[in-house]
Amino acid sequence: MALRDYNITGKLSIEDNGVFSLTMEGRTEPPDEVPPEQPPPEGTVVIEPSGGDDTQLLRDAVAAIPENGTLMLKGMFRVSDTIKLEGGRYRTVCGSPDVRSGILVESADMPGMYGAMLWLRNATGSILRDLEIDAQGHSTTPIEVDGGQDNALERLYIHDIGFSGGDDGTLAAIHSESGTRLHVIGNRIERTGGNRDKDEGIRGIWLGKGQVDPLVEDNYITDTGHTCCAVEPCSGIIRNNRAYNSLTQGSLYKIIRHPQAAYAARVEFYGNYGENARHAGLMLEAADFESVEVYGNIFKNCGEQGTTFGFLYTSQWTTRNAHIHDNTVENCRSFGAMNRSDSCKIENNMITGENTLWLESDDTNITVTNSGRVSVGSNCSNIWVDGQQVG
Repeated sequence: MALRDYNITGKLSIEDNGVFSLTMEGRTEPPDEVPPEQPPPEGTVVIEPSGGDDTQLLRDAVAAIPENGTLMLKGMFRVSDTIKLEGGRYRTVCGSPDVRSGILVESADMPGMYGAMLWLRNATGSILRDLEIDAQGHSTTPIEVDGGQDNALERLYIHDIGFSGGDDGTLAAIHSESGTRLHVIGNRIERTGGNRDKDEGIRGIWLGKGQVDPLVEDNYITDTGHTCCAVEPCSGIIRNNRAYNSLTQGSLYKIIRHPQAAYAARVEFYGNYGENARHAGLMLEAADFESVEVYGNIFKNCGEQGTTFGFLYTSQWTTRNAHIHDNTVENCRSFGAMNRSDSCKIENNMITGENTLWLESDDTNITVTNSGRVSVGSNCSNIWVDGQQVG
């Protein structure tokens, strides 16, 4: 799937070793201009805040959205309880382009799933777009998507989620259970709470329980109390995201195969940027897929002093068929550490700083080429490094 189409001229050469190279001479035409903001669709209902508690106002307005209808919020609405978008098809809730628009969380006591603020449940083709959700330090899950298909979360700005302990149900700024073809695109998430002493915190994005073909793209996530972006797909794409400062627990990114996943096909993780993680840059947890392609990513300053955390970490049950190549790793505590991994290929990664890959335990059929040095731990077999078998 192409992100952009370019018209590029250049010289294509074939080197003696068979490698193709393209010397680019630039575009033959200027880049397209950003299209102007489009007016809302005809029939859009626009509502404004009352100045008081707008919970019931929003509930009534959301319930009245027809199929293919749009509700636009103009201004910041004070809300103290869950707003549920139940079922329905092709409904949109968006913010006005003219003023700051969205929700001010007035209470942390949200009875919806996982303390949800906006709860999109069993919907089809519905969209939340261009909304700001200011949690104002309260501990609540701003966005919950429960099941459904072909839904989208686009250009949301979610920030300042408080952390009040592990029993309040708050899991992430954006959380989802199950679902098919959920698109999470262009969102900005800042300052989710955590408690370093208890090693607990709130994630940025967490798509859980066997998502089918999600697309997680162009999101900016920073200063989280737990993993910036965690995805539990059956198959899917995570690309061109930026994650900074996983401060309390977890990694910058995590890919998991959930035990309830119906199948495990191809996952692609590429073009992502990560910087400053207490733990790993990318964690593969029980990532037993037909293939996991990790390439073209940049990671900096990952891993805490005294640990083997670095760019990569594999853990829990078996991770299989990971192909990790052509990534840039700068000044991480290590290249990474692997446990219980099988049939993985690691090649042509550019590493500055400490470049050790620690095969800590129970790794089999691992091939490492042009990707630093390797330390082989216990119960590892068929390990190949730069063409030599070392374990």
